[in-house]
Amino acid sequence: MYAVPVKFADDLFSTIVKDQINELINLPEIKELQYTDDAAIQGLTYEITELLKRIVARHIKDNYKVIIQVITYPKNEEDKVFIMSQCLWNYRTDDVLSLEIENDTLKFLIMIHGIVA
Repeated sequence: MYAVPVKFADDLFSTIVKDQINELINLPEIKELQYTDDAAIQGLTYEITELLKRIVARHIKDNYKVIIQVITYPKNEEDKVFIMSQCLWNYRTDDVLSLEIENDTLKFLIMIHGIVA
């Protein structure tokens, strides 16, 4: 059985996401990753998206489509990251959660879009 659809920007949902991602990215082996290690960064970014997918799946109805985007970049070069997204949707039923989470060396921009199918 599916839960009631969340408003993705809701404080409770965003806290759940933040706590889970912070727990992952603050593991000692993750905190030591260098952005130049492409395979490790790609693997970490994939792991974050998979974790988010599991979290979101527990909180939505089956008539929702969800798009999860994770952008990973080095903390010391954040001024070189430019991102733009646009979409058309129903403001009464659809929602988005946008978070920026960081550890000592990396930043993660997370966007979760929930769209009624």
